[in-house]
Amino acid sequence: MFGLQDVDRVARSTGEDSNDVLAVLALLSRPHTGFLRMQYLTGNGEDAGALSNDEVVKQLRAWWREKTMTEASWREWADRIQVTWVPSDVMVASSAG
Repeated sequence: MFGLQDVDRVARSTGEDSNDVLAVLALLSRPHTGFLRMQYLTGNGEDAGALSNDEVVKQLRAWWREKTMTEASWREWADRIQVTWVPSDVMVASSAG
């Protein structure tokens, strides 16, 4: 599993910019490539569960577009989410709908 916390480490070790590392991850995560899958996790360790893309979009839309979520509420929610990339055939069992 490769997480957001690893992006800066890889950027430093390769001499690249963090945005370049994210761009490569985005390309490898496109559905038709089949290499990686981006997933969102809540909780830690054995209690971690997958969060649906729909739920992430819902929260992001409420904060950014609809302005029905305050900045503080968004940050509190987002701080609990881990973004990871895994091989496309590996997913954490979803405990959140």
